[in-house]
Amino acid sequence: LRSRELYADSESDALQLSETICVGVREVRSGVSAAESLEELKGLIEDKLQVIDNGLAQFVSTQSRRAAEAGDVIERMTHRLKDLEQQATHLREDLEVQHARVLLDPLTGILNRAGYTEMVTKHYARWKRYGGALSLAVIDLDLFKEINDHYGHAAGDKVLATVASKLKEMTRESDVLCRYGGEEFVLLLPETSTADGRTMLEKLRAHIADCPFRYKDTPVRITMSGGVAQFQVSDTVETVFERADSAMYLAKQKGRNCVFTDLDLPPEAKPPTS
Repeated sequence: LRSRELYADSESDALQLSETICVGVREVRSGVSAAESLEELKGLIEDKLQVIDNGLAQFVSTQSRRAAEAGDVIERMTHRLKDLEQQATHLREDLEVQHARVLLDPLTGILNRAGYTEMVTKHYARWKRYGGALSLAVIDLDLFKEINDHYGHAAGDKVLATVASKLKEMTRESDVLCRYGGEEFVLLLPETSTADGRTMLEKLRAHIADCPFRYKDTPVRITMSGGVAQFQVSDTVETVFERADSAMYLAKQKGRNCVFTDLDLPPEAKPPTS
């Protein structure tokens, strides 16, 4: 607002100076015709030049003062803009931190189901655009309800956190591990075929089965069943998940603690109801 006022005042003063100069010039021209002597003409011209000179001096002085004030206004606005930029940056960083927290499972420290949804959407879009291999694995801990029933939910929570940590240790940096819900995990495997996904899941399965889980000095037997499916041209995120989930249920039917892929599914295979 002050900047607009200063500009308006400067424009008004410039018009006033222009008028002063124009009036002075007209009066000099009139005086040239009316002057009866050179001395009279000289005095007239000097008087009018003095008026014009005074007007210019006042204009320059006023403009200098306004320029200084405008500079102060601009400097304050610049500092204010910098403050607003910093506030916006901090707000953006805070929002990013809060967003990341929303996507994390507090028990295991890995992505939760919302995090899975966000990441699988990104990987699916990238795969649709650039092609290559992309696989999805569904992992489910075997007989987890018995652990909760026998040792309590605190033991179950510890098992989930430990399994998530072990799985994270053995996956690649490019892989995306999520806790889908309960004792079920989902693993996105970029640049990974069905066969390579099965190999990866077998290593994870063997590692979990060999880990000496304990709860209050009591050994706890933990195994996992897994299913793998690779994205195909006509796939959606949902159809790939369904095939990987069906393959995981096939592993459950075959005795648990094993891994199957969607290629192992018979045409009529359906996930069991429980």
